[in-house]
Amino acid sequence: MHPQNLSAPSKVSRIANDGFELVASPETGRVTAYGPIGGPNFLWHNPRALETPVPFPGWSNWGGDKVWIWPEEDWAKWNPGAKHPPGDPCATPHQIERDGLSLRMISPVVPAYGVQIVREISLEPTGSRVTFLNRLEKVCHGQLSLPVGVWTVTQIPAPAKIFARLCAHAEAPGYESFPGTCWPNVKSEGGIITLPRPSSPWQKIGLEADALSLQLGEHLFSVETSAELNATGPYAPCRRAQVFSDPDDSSFRLPGTPPYIEFEFTSPVKALEIGESVSLGVTWQILLRTR
Repeated sequence: MHPQNLSAPSKVSRIANDGFELVASPETGRVTAYGPIGGPNFLWHNPRALETPVPFPGWSNWGGDKVWIWPEEDWAKWNPGAKHPPGDPCATPHQIERDGLSLRMISPVVPAYGVQIVREISLEPTGSRVTFLNRLEKVCHGQLSLPVGVWTVTQIPAPAKIFARLCAHAEAPGYESFPGTCWPNVKSEGGIITLPRPSSPWQKIGLEADALSLQLGEHLFSVETSAELNATGPYAPCRRAQVFSDPDDSSFRLPGTPPYIEFEFTSPVKALEIGESVSLGVTWQILLRTR
């Protein structure tokens, strides 16, 4: 499976060095493209998002990379009756500030939580390495005072296999399938978990991992957390990293739109006072696969 070509949104912000580029959309609050200049997009993109059936009424699966608010189990407590993820879609576009090889994305206030999602994104002067500092910043009182965390969700064209690097001192086996699912043929060797992607049904697995990677064409796409940028505190067991596999026969994807997987990372949670924040650092890199 090769990465997709992108039909770019009409309004975007772009940063680029001499070889790689990253594109963000203020309307959708997402990073929509990442890859070599003139080459394929390493992020999954849904060109027919507004026509596509979705599991959350009022929400559109645009693809790309986004930040949600963790934990998912608390969504209904914050905003009873709401079906879609809080803050997505947003009432107004994100602000995007560009400075050289850096972007700063700021979401509208998520009313029930009283937080803004702030993303500081930097591309290295050479090479493919991108650093994200993702924060939830408390700017006003919300409806409740439950602890919150950052949840990054990166959608990528579906590969044959996914690889996860377990954290140091992770307790065996270091992973567990989500309730109602059972990821088949999981292999563990030397601190590396190999996940052959099932074609059907949908699957989700949680891992005590700090790095996820996959092969797309001749390249290796790596996503990992940056411990020095992350909030301190305990992580939910087997929820630090998560992988979701969209099935080939999904009813939530129109014909001709290929399947995807998701690389997800969460931060520890924190009850925020106004002026406080919780953060999660993530880095991306594209490497040419060696034979």
